[in-house]
Amino acid sequence: MHDRPDIIHEMLAHVVQLFERRELHPLPYKTYPLGNVTDAFRDMAQAKHIGKLVVPISGKDVAVEPERQTVFSLQDDATYLITGGLGGFGLASHAGWPTKVPGTLFCSDAAASQLRKHALR
Repeated sequence: MHDRPDIIHEMLAHVVQLFERRELHPLPYKTYPLGNVTDAFRDMAQAKHIGKLVVPISGKDVAVEPERQTVFSLQDDATYLITGGLGGFGLASHAGWPTKVPGTLFCSDAAASQLRKHALR
């Protein structure tokens, strides 16, 4: 691209001509108000869309309600089985659990060697 800007210019001019001759068409899109951005993410995650999802930001203030956090506590006399999510970042974020929660069982090939290292400290 940097070495031959003339080729890029030629290609872009050709694409513009294709749009002008209506041989190419813009992708379909669906617009969501900023206040409904969660709907846009949900539709994207569930593959309910074709084309692009657009969330315009108009500069107006939008009231955003924080997601309510579910508070739970771990019981000392219970056993917790954790499967998956323990590679790399997941393991680092749960690093103190084997010693802090006595009944925790981790099932993960990726985390097994790291847990052994942690247990040997």
